[in-house]
Amino acid sequence: MADLVRGVSTNALDTTYIRRRAIKTLVKKLVLANHVTEGELPKGEGSTLRWTYDTNLSNANAFNALTDDAGTPITYATRDSFNEEAFATTKVEKQIDTYGVFIPVRRRDLDQMPKSTMDRLSKRVAYRGHEVKDTLLRAAADGSGTGFNPSMGAGTTTTRKSIGDGTNDAVLSATDYLTAEDIMLAMGDLEANDAEGFEGDGQMRAVIHSGAATHLKTDVSASRVTWFEAVKHVSGFTGQERFLTGVIGSLGGTSVQVSNNITTSTQDTRSAYDNLVLASDGLGDVTQAQSKPTVHVNRSAPSSMSDPHRMWATVAFNFQGGPTLIDSNRLLKLWSTV
Repeated sequence: MADLVRGVSTNALDTTYIRRRAIKTLVKKLVLANHVTEGELPKGEGSTLRWTYDTNLSNANAFNALTDDAGTPITYATRDSFNEEAFATTKVEKQIDTYGVFIPVRRRDLDQMPKSTMDRLSKRVAYRGHEVKDTLLRAAADGSGTGFNPSMGAGTTTTRKSIGDGTNDAVLSATDYLTAEDIMLAMGDLEANDAEGFEGDGQMRAVIHSGAATHLKTDVSASRVTWFEAVKHVSGFTGQERFLTGVIGSLGGTSVQVSNNITTSTQDTRSAYDNLVLASDGLGDVTQAQSKPTVHVNRSAPSSMSDPHRMWATVAFNFQGGPTLIDSNRLLKLWSTV
C-alpha cells in the first residue's frame, strides 16, 4: 500500500496538505483492496488485465493413476494412458477503467480554510475514495454490481448459510446469526476447492458487516465454537484484551475484518448480510502502482462557462482499476440473518 503515497497531484495551489492527508487516510480505510491478486498487464498489449489459472488439477482428478489404473506401476516399454493427466488453463480478462469522486467547495473557503476544516475535507474525500474502490471490488465479489456500467458481473456462485440456530441446513432461519463456527466452515468449503490463504500470514480473509460482527461477538452457545471461547483462554492482545477493544482477529486460520460496505439481500424471506470469505486468487485488480491513485485540488479555468463567476473549486480523487472476480472456488458468500 506504500505506493498510494506517490499519487499526489502537482498543483500551483498551496493545497499539498489536503492531498497528502486524504491519501494517508485512504490507505488506512481500504479493506477489500488489500486482498486482491494483481492482474498481468503485458507490455505493449493495451490496457486489458489478465489472470490465468488451471482448470484440471483439482481434488476430483489429481489421482487418476490410482483410481483408474488401480495403482499399477508405470512400465518402461509402454506409454500408459492411465497415468496421463490433462492440463488446461482458464483465462480471465478485464479492461482497466478510471473511477473517482469529487467534492465542490467555494474558492474563498479553500483560500482561507483553517486546518481543522482541511482535516475534515481530507477525511471526507478519503472516505468516499475508499468507498468507491472497495464498493467496486465488493460488487464484483457478491454480484451486487450487475447493473453497473460496465457490469461487475454476477459474483461468486460459492455460498453458505449460517447455522446459528444449531441446524446445519440450506434454509436461513430467523436465528441464523453469524457465528465463529460459520467462518470456520466457510474456510473449510474453500479449502475443499484447493483454495489457499494469502501470502504473508497464510490466512484467508472474512469481511463481515458490523451487525454480523456484533452477533459473532455476543454468541455464547455451549454447543459450538464461539468467539468468546476462542478468546477467553488466551492472555494478552491476542486473547482476552479483545474483549476490551472489540477486535475479532483470527478464527481458525481466517482473519476477520469488519466493513459496513457489505450489502444485504433476501434469503428464504429473511434479510441477510452478504458477508464474504476470500482466499488467495479470488479477487483481482491492478497493482497499486498501476492504479495511480491521485487527489486533485482544482480551480475552474478562466474560460470555464460552468463557473462564469469563478466561485468554485473541487477536491477530487480518481484511480484506475480493473476489479473482477477471478475464481468462484476461491471466494465465498456467507449469508447470516440481520
